[in-house]
Amino acid sequence: MIRLLLPLLLWVPAPAWACPSCFDPKDSRQSDFLWSTIGMSLLPLTMMAGIIGWFWWSLRRAPIENSAGAASAGASANV
Repeated sequence: MIRLLLPLLLWVPAPAWACPSCFDPKDSRQSDFLWSTIGMSLLPLTMMAGIIGWFWWSLRRAPIENSAGAASAGASANV
């Protein structure tokens, strides 16, 4: 069984090496691939940072809003 699968497994990666534009140093598209990879890698990180920042901002703002609401409720009760 291994004698049959081993040549098949060694042959399968060969088509993956057929991408000449990814590794040709003279090709101008190589930098485009690099920048698109960097952009796709940073996009989820930026989105997560934005969501975490929004939660952090909301949590920091919550005590300020609660204290302002309590002060206005106390002022109207004294009238």
